Amino acid sequence: MGDDAARASGIITSMRKSGRLDEALGLARREHARHPGDERVSRALSWVLCDLVRRDGASPRLAEHLRGIAELRLPDDGNEVLYKNLLRRLTDLAWDLRRAHDERGLRALLDSLRSATVVVPDAEWLAGGRSRSDGERVLISTSEAGPLLRPLFSAFSGSPEELESLVSWSGPEPFVMAEDLRHGTWEAPDEEGETPEALDDLPRTPIYVEWASPRRGALGITAYRRSAVREFGAPQVSIERSVVHDARLARELRAHEVYDAVLSPDGRSVLGTPEVCGDEALRSVFVRRFEGRFERVGDYGFVRLPGGTASTGDVLVPARTVAELGIADLSMLSGVAVASYREDEDAWGFVADSVEHVEPPRPDDVERRVTGTVRVSRGGSAFVGDCLVPERLMGELGLRDGQEASVRARLRWDRRRRTWDWIAVSA
Repeated sequence: MGDDAARASGIITSMRKSGRLDEALGLARREHARHPGDERVSRALSWVLCDLVRRDGASPRLAEHLRGIAELRLPDDGNEVLYKNLLRRLTDLAWDLRRAHDERGLRALLDSLRSATVVVPDAEWLAGGRSRSDGERVLISTSEAGPLLRPLFSAFSGSPEELESLVSWSGPEPFVMAEDLRHGTWEAPDEEGETPEALDDLPRTPIYVEWASPRRGALGITAYRRSAVREFGAPQVSIERSVVHDARLARELRAHEVYDAVLSPDGRSVLGTPEVCGDEALRSVFVRRFEGRFERVGDYGFVRLPGGTASTGDVLVPARTVAELGIADLSMLSGVAVASYREDEDAWGFVADSVEHVEPPRPDDVERRVTGTVRVSRGGSAFVGDCLVPERLMGELGLRDGQEASVRARLRWDRRRRTWDWIAVSA
């Protein structure tokens, strides 16, 4: 029995590769009826059906081929190449019809997809064990649906009815628009700036506008995506940067502001009109107020905020701002900081967008005299009270453990402990 099934699957594959698809389909169905549980025959039949998907195009037989693949219930594990090829062939078919302006063929393709496939949210698909079939329809995850949906959305941009039908099949998550759709009359806001109704029920993603250039007709955005909480783990957050080429949005959106927007999965298209984000906690991820003491480093400096990390607790004050405001070392500053991506460090940090108040350092706040007993540490440094006496100064002054001393201390930033403390500068 096993040898018969292996021989049959080999013959089916040879016929398929030689282009005799109809003969291969007939033989594969007969052998599948004889060996219903043999995975080799099922896989050979599925590949024949996959090739027929491309050959028959948008004919009514397309839905029949897709349902035939679904009825086989082949798992994703071990058949990844098959399903990737199936999706690629469907996508190629959609683009061919789109380039030929064959709207009738595209509608037939959409009808077949609606009857023989279903788009499943990624989380649900993964939770279901990456199943590829419900017995009647092929299951497609949302992340896989994007390339297939793009030519369809592009073709139906001028028809609200067709577009509604497409969104009802695909669901809101993989909502994708091509470049011509984003600039089409249907998608664009009307004279009152209202967003099309088709976008109302789609999920909005917080985006941070890093920069906007009306001259270039582009803006740099960062999408803040938070996954659903699974089991006992915390939700995962992904921050994705991209450039959106949209002259209208480049004029309307403000740099260093957070908006709620409908995004495509690739993050390169913003649909409709974004709204200013009203969630202050989320907004503070990118835009926040600060108040703290300034440490000058050459021409520029940082407002050092105790605790946290350097990326979240340090606010860079550019050299131009330092020069314009005449900011002295150890001044107290307050203002608004915005998130900035540092290409050289491949990390995020905060930069002072505006400095609203500068309070020069008062001598009593940044310098003081400390008297006490010298306590020498193992590393060679010493302390007088809570004031650090560097090893170099210990040698210059000839200080010894247990000796009484009076030192002049100055406030300084401890990078390791991320706090302000005192260091001796003379005795």
